Amino acid sequence: MSKPNPYANPPANLSATAPSALFGKPANNVNDWYVAREFARIVGIPDHAFNPSKGFPYHVPSVQPSYQSKGPRIVASACVAILLILFITVSRLSLRYFRKDLKFGYDDLFIVPAVIGVVSWFCIVIWMVIKGGAGQHIYDITYMQVEYFFRGASSGQLVFFLSTGLVKISISLFNRRLTGLTSKRWMIAHNVFLVILVAYMIYVLFVNLFVCIPFDHFSIIEAGKFARPAKCSKTSQLNIALSSIHVILDYALLSVPIIILYQIQMSTTKKVRLGLFFCIGALSCIGATIRPIVIQHGSPDITYYFQDQYSWGTVDIFFAAIAASLPVLNAAIPKGWRRRTHTVKRLRSINAADNGTDESTSSNEMTSWQFGRDGTV
Repeated sequence: MSKPNPYANPPANLSATAPSALFGKPANNVNDWYVAREFARIVGIPDHAFNPSKGFPYHVPSVQPSYQSKGPRIVASACVAILLILFITVSRLSLRYFRKDLKFGYDDLFIVPAVIGVVSWFCIVIWMVIKGGAGQHIYDITYMQVEYFFRGASSGQLVFFLSTGLVKISISLFNRRLTGLTSKRWMIAHNVFLVILVAYMIYVLFVNLFVCIPFDHFSIIEAGKFARPAKCSKTSQLNIALSSIHVILDYALLSVPIIILYQIQMSTTKKVRLGLFFCIGALSCIGATIRPIVIQHGSPDITYYFQDQYSWGTVDIFFAAIAASLPVLNAAIPKGWRRRTHTVKRLRSINAADNGTDESTSSNEMTSWQFGRDGTV
């Protein structure tokens, strides 16, 4: 038989409109009470053994050294990232629209919602700094700010993985345009990869919406109002699973241009230029690899050390969005310079026999289809 809970409801004398107290101090209003109770549940304290009115028992250092909030740096870097992503994406779409030799494809279609999602993630981060106290020590912000911080963190994770998934779809569709006509195996590989990406995004949506039953609307306050603790899956294991799949898909995408560079005969200058483009994608892979490690070794002072997670998340999502558009921007390089620096000779198709053509025929298809009339992607 479960023990009776003397702290089932907030005290009647607790205000609903009073200002929120600092985190770790006694609750000053009803919302503070619910936040304190849900935090206690998260760390495994039973409801009957914890009085939320006394506040969440967070250890506050007796000597609090002065420090500068990391918030302004987070906001400044997010604003710069937004401007650069929008500039590069708009440049890509403008080239597709104004250059007659460049045609819109499905990759251009998917980059639009992908970039909207990426920009939305950075906007959520800015909101977490302004409303949620990100960049400050958790004992220097209020219970309500902690609520805003968790709302941003929960919704931001969903937006992050869905946005990077859309970026991957755009890159995969571009890779399919690049190599699909050279071999049936290439086309099958790209189509299978796209199916995996769609399944991954559905999984991301399902996991983030139903990680806890009943659904708490990404709110600590709403979760604290439940009479009993919500039944939640182990978030650490789910984050590891999502991040692992995310990293594997990133490296799989990166392998395609590496194979292309090996297969195509071109001048060293062109290979170096394209190699630099692909290095941008490699930076995204590095960010995707380190980000979950940083999350797993995070500090209880989650708001202050949020910058560490944000920094590697930015490396991941920013360079992914940039890498999706850089190959198209190759068309902005003057034609005369491109003609002087490279000549595409042929592509060694992995399975030219699958198309019933010889190597020279496969090469002609690749050249005319991939590079357009003037040698641009």
